[in-house]
Amino acid sequence: MKKILLLFLPFLLLACQSKESDVENPPVVSVSDSIVTVGSFVVSGGTPQEFTQDEVEIAAKLDEATRTLTLYLFAVSFSERMPGLDMIFPNVEYVRGEDGGILFQSEHLIPLLKTGNAYPDCPVENLTGSIADEQFRFQLDFAHVRYGMLPAAYEGVVK
Repeated sequence: MKKILLLFLPFLLLACQSKESDVENPPVVSVSDSIVTVGSFVVSGGTPQEFTQDEVEIAAKLDEATRTLTLYLFAVSFSERMPGLDMIFPNVEYVRGEDGGILFQSEHLIPLLKTGNAYPDCPVENLTGSIADEQFRFQLDFAHVRYGMLPAAYEGVVK
């Protein structure tokens, strides 16, 4: 009986391991079907008073059926001492302007981390932005529970 159990033990371990890795490593966003930009991310009101991070990559994946987009922010920081976070802003409503550009907004959302877990300590307020003429711009307020209101803005060029 012990030999049979030992024989099946590796298969049981593999089954458990694959379930854990699915949770820890969610699917990576495919940038091939997204609008990808590189630009500057500026956070005001934190410590120091203003922090600018250049060469920030952000992707927007549109869902034409629901008229929502998902923003993917890669390695974003609020200060020099903070390590970069990959954040996801899901279900942001958008409309197309007369010029074909995209206008988007969300009054309040809870961002997700790359793991897919919610990040409720840093809700996003007053997100507004646009994608037009190869320019990608938005502004928002991070309502961080520890650091207070952190206004931020992004401006980038579509790749």
